[in-house]
Formats: sequence, C-alpha cells, structure tokens
Amino acid sequence: MPVKSIKLAKDVMKPVRIRRKTEESLIQVSVDMNDRDPDLKKNINTRLHFFNHMIEHIAWRSLMNIKVDVKEKEYLLDHVITEDVGLSYGTAMNRLYFRTIQERSETTGVNGMGVAISMLDESMTRVAISFEERGMFFLDVADRTSIPTLVEDVKGSDLIAFMEGFTNGARCTLHIDLMKGRDPHHIFESIFRAFGEAMRGVFAPCSWRRGTTPGVAGNIQIDEGT
Repeated sequence: MPVKSIKLAKDVMKPVRIRRKTEESLIQVSVDMNDRDPDLKKNINTRLHFFNHMIEHIAWRSLMNIKVDVKEKEYLLDHVITEDVGLSYGTAMNRLYFRTIQERSETTGVNGMGVAISMLDESMTRVAISFEERGMFFLDVADRTSIPTLVEDVKGSDLIAFMEGFTNGARCTLHIDLMKGRDPHHIFESIFRAFGEAMRGVFAPCSWRRGTTPGVAGNIQIDEGT
C-alpha cells in the first residue's frame, strides 16, 4: 500500500518560505507537506546538479515538497551554495515543526524525532534527528570507509556543509553514521535518503507528545526582554 503524506489543517499546509540574502547570495526556500508537486525536479535550482539530486531525495523520502532557488553575486562558490541552502532549509523546517506542534496540540501531536537507515546497493547510512532547539551535528564514518572527496560535480565536504548549515538553521541535533560504502554516488545517496526518512519520522503523529517536544523539557519558550 503506498504511503500517503500526512494531512494537516490548511494553515499548516501553507508553504513555509525563507528568503536569505547576503553579500554572496540570495537563497529562497519553500517547504510544504501537501501532495507531491509534479514539478518537484524543476523547482530545485542550485547550479550544482548532484546537490539538486540530493535535495530531491530529501523531498521524496520526507514526503515534502521542497523548492530551492539560488542567485549568486560576484563569486561562484559551491560551499556558499550548499551551506546557505542548508541554513535556509533548516530555518524553514524549524518554523514548520513548531507550527505543526501548535496545529496538532489538541489532535495527533508530532513525534519530534526520527531515526532511519537507508541504503543504495553497497552503501548504508543511519541518521537520527531530534528537534530540541539545540543545533548540534555529529558525523561518524565506519572503518575502511571514507567520505568521498568528489562526487559528480560537488565536493563531499560541501555536501557535509549542507548538513552543518541545516543543523544550525533548524536548531536540531543531527547524527549521521555512514555504516558502509564504496561508490561516491551511492554513499551520498544513502546519506540523503536516510536523512529524508528520518525527517519523515520527525513529523509523524505522536499523541503522547501533543503540544510538546521530544525532550522532557517540553516546549521551550523564549521571550525578549524589555
């Protein structure tokens, strides 16, 4: 039986849109949990083809539509693209998560964390994500396995920079354990597949946690002083 996307109230299904402008780039990201957009591929535009493909995997596995548009200024810097898209996407997911908590506070609740294992051929990765308003990123690579220096048209370090940027924007804890792998394409596809699946778990219903986060600290409220 095919898995359907989680239906929410209309105001939650409105896309979360983030516009991040610096002296180096203009990044625009939109995320929603509506039915799959048939133009999903066309709406991911970063100049880096393999990076576009990895964002597509996140969307496909998390059951969320993701739109990304990147405009660069004087310099064409791949690292700026991946890290700033990560920051923008992470910020969008943080807002979507807390909006979903509020919307589901009297109904299904929201899980707040997700763990997934995914693979492509010989490569396998485990990812865990928990939204608790602390931005922390941890990467562990199994013995006799390494993060590829280059995959297609992107540096491996720049793809990791996306994850680091995401963690800072989302204010979540992210663990990536590369368990095995050999082919560079397969390694990163297993990472991004598992990331998307774990994100799907974050937004899964959990009535026990209605109106709160996965940690026992519960909802975190920060007010500005006068």
